[in-house]
Amino acid sequence: MDQRYSLRFETGERAGETIPVEGKSFTVGRRTGHSLQILDNSVSGQHAELSVDDAGVSLRDLGSTNGTQVNGRRIEPERQTPIDPGAEIRFGEITLRFEVAG
Repeated sequence: MDQRYSLRFETGERAGETIPVEGKSFTVGRRTGHSLQILDNSVSGQHAELSVDDAGVSLRDLGSTNGTQVNGRRIEPERQTPIDPGAEIRFGEITLRFEVAG
């Protein structure tokens, strides 16, 4: 797990901001207590989770109302989806870019 990853906001009021993905489990949601809190009504209180291990990074939608997309495709809720650096991830109406941190 030597690789370090980040998410860069592409849209919304935080566009251009980069957030490091830290730990083996990185959660995203509108409620407090998540690794990344996104205060946008299109993002569910408990929206998604990124899992980091030696094989790479995978993303899982946690049954969100507006869904999660990777490169324009909606992912199935509760199913681990591998993601690669450069992937565009959309939580509700907010788009982020998944990157290797430099």
